[in-house]
Amino acid sequence: MLIAHFHEHRAAVNSIQVSADNHFFVSGSDDGTVKVWDCQRLEKNVTNRSRLTFSAAGKVKALAMCENSHSVAIGTESGSISVARVEYALPGFSSLLLTSSFFFCRYIAKKEGLTRYTGCTPIKHNLERSDGPVVAISHFNTLTQSLLAYATTKGKLHGWDLRAKAEAWLLTNPLSQGVIQDFVVDPQRNWLTAATSRGYLTCWDLRFHIPIKAWRHPGRSRIHRLAHYNVAGKGTWIFVSAGLSEVDVWDVESGHVRTSPCRFCHSCSCSCSGNFLSSILFSF
Repeated sequence: MLIAHFHEHRAAVNSIQVSADNHFFVSGSDDGTVKVWDCQRLEKNVTNRSRLTFSAAGKVKALAMCENSHSVAIGTESGSISVARVEYALPGFSSLLLTSSFFFCRYIAKKEGLTRYTGCTPIKHNLERSDGPVVAISHFNTLTQSLLAYATTKGKLHGWDLRAKAEAWLLTNPLSQGVIQDFVVDPQRNWLTAATSRGYLTCWDLRFHIPIKAWRHPGRSRIHRLAHYNVAGKGTWIFVSAGLSEVDVWDVESGHVRTSPCRFCHSCSCSCSGNFLSSILFSF
């Protein structure tokens, strides 16, 4: 059932990310803007108008919500990285002025409990031009670091520490395997798996910064997206979206497929549960 149709972007939408508390989601587009949408407006007083729009330094190719926060990391085709914090007032709050190290944003809570944003100033982290456009981005915390991981078209996987404002590690994926399309980080922060346009998957050890293994999708087709398989006891399993609407579950440890392919359609005939399909759709 279609709930709402959002049509403010003027070019292709490349990434959508939902906040951890499900209060809002953000969208990034080739029109060079990032828009913030209120999830509560999909339940009450439905409206298709974004609550906040701000411009990035080029076409937005990747977004990621920063862990345990309302900050969003933005990667662009021009090779720039910016981090912005989304501030909002819950119903009943009065006018406030909030600041953070990433972002300055003033908002006013109206009498009926709605939030109105009045401006924002993201702080950018510019990459070297030779490193190429950003194609994928993720954020995670460790005991000592707040790491922003991102991949570029030159096969580089960077780990940038937002606290130290310095690069924590740099991994180089072989260009012979194709352009990196996406990557996924182990929930325990021990490994990272990158996927490429030629169907290769490479698993990296994040403790020693070395490649553990590499293998190729049997279809040799472009891999579009990766997502972690969030099931207890399956910590090394990941979703792999490749080819024409095909999704497999792979075991990173063995490099073998663990489930049969599932092709999305209105009447899915496979044995996948509703939660299985929902988790893939929201991850991709």
